[in-house]
Amino acid sequence: MRHVHNPWRQLEVPAADYRLPMDTGVVLNPVVYPPQPWLGSFDRGRVLWLLGGFGTGIDMAIDRDDCRPQVLAWVKENLAADLPSTPNAWLGRFPELEEFAGSRDTAWWLSKTAALQTALGGGDEARHLLAERLFVLEAHPYPARTNPKLEVPSMAFTAHLLSQWLESSRPVVIARAARFWTDLVPALGRAVEAGKAFVARNPQQATISAGNLTDADTFPRLVRALSE
Repeated sequence: MRHVHNPWRQLEVPAADYRLPMDTGVVLNPVVYPPQPWLGSFDRGRVLWLLGGFGTGIDMAIDRDDCRPQVLAWVKENLAADLPSTPNAWLGRFPELEEFAGSRDTAWWLSKTAALQTALGGGDEARHLLAERLFVLEAHPYPARTNPKLEVPSMAFTAHLLSQWLESSRPVVIARAARFWTDLVPALGRAVEAGKAFVARNPQQATISAGNLTDADTFPRLVRALSE
C-alpha cells in the first residue's frame, strides 16, 4: 500500500473543537463530538462496510461522565495510526462495560450488526471478531449535525483507503450514501458491476443482513469472509 499521510493524526484529543484545520473552511462551526472517519482495522479487516456518517442525540456515551474518558482514549488511539488498526470499541470492549449500557452509540452498533453476530455464532467471540474484521468508513467524519452532505478536504484520505481496499479485492457493502461513494471513487461502481461490492436494499436500515442484500448468496459469502 503506497504511503499517504493520515491527516487525522494531527487532531488533538480531547479538544474544544474537533475540526481538522484543513476542514474549517467548509465546516464553519466548532464540532464538539470527536470524529469517526473509520472504525476497525484496515489490514485485519475482511469486509468493508460503507456508511453515511454518525448521528447524535440523547444518551450519547461521551455525554456520560463515567464513559467520556474511555471514549476519548479510544478516539485518540483510533485516529493516531498511519493506517487504521484499532478495533471498533463500540463492538469490542464498550458493550462489556456497565457504564455504557443503553448508550445510543453502543445500542446502534449492536443492533445493526445483530444478523452478522448471529451468523458468526453469537456471543462475545462473534462481537469481538466483528470489532476487528468489519472495517467501516464513514462518508462524513463529523457528527450529522455538521451537515453530512458537505464535502470536506479530509475525505481525500477516506478515498485513498477505499481505493486501496478495492485493489485488495476484499468485499464491500455500500449501506448508505451510494451515490457519494461511487462519485468519490468511481472504481467502486465497477466493483459493484463485477460482483465484488454490494449495495444494501434499504439505506435507512443500513444493516448487513440476508434480507437487506439483493442476492441470496451474498450474505453467506460475507459471513465466510469474516470468519476465515
